[in-house]
Amino acid sequence: MTKEQKLLAKLLKKAVNAALDEIPSLFITADGTNRVGLEQAFVFRVGVYLNASLRRTRWKKLTLDSEYNKNMKDSKRTPSFTYGIQPDLILHERLSNGNNILVVEFKGHWSQVDPITDTMKLKELTTTNGVYGFQLGVFVVIEPNNAKYTYIINGNEYE
Repeated sequence: MTKEQKLLAKLLKKAVNAALDEIPSLFITADGTNRVGLEQAFVFRVGVYLNASLRRTRWKKLTLDSEYNKNMKDSKRTPSFTYGIQPDLILHERLSNGNNILVVEFKGHWSQVDPITDTMKLKELTTTNGVYGFQLGVFVVIEPNNAKYTYIINGNEYE
């Protein structure tokens, strides 16, 4: 990982931890049992924290978007997802593919969806010979009290 990618990963982890600390009720009920769902609510809270941190970096003029599915006037598509995709979070410059920095997919531990789908999206979004060329992709698995991360750089997975 480059120095910039490490900083992005650190800022994302900090935002995820802040969201987990702030809102444990999203994943644990008042009686202590695990609660499932609410992935989008969690992603929103992570975005709030991440955006605040990004305002103090060289990326402050870029936009952090959630569920952003556009590529110029068309849908955001990759070779394996010709029908279009909506990454959970992206840090980018709108109306350009020249400044695609970070793309993140989240999945709750309760999800029945195969994580291979999300990692394939990230691989295709980070490939430098592709349309988008995001500098860093991150797959985040949300657990009740923590998160697990897989990093994707130029289409390759790293733990």
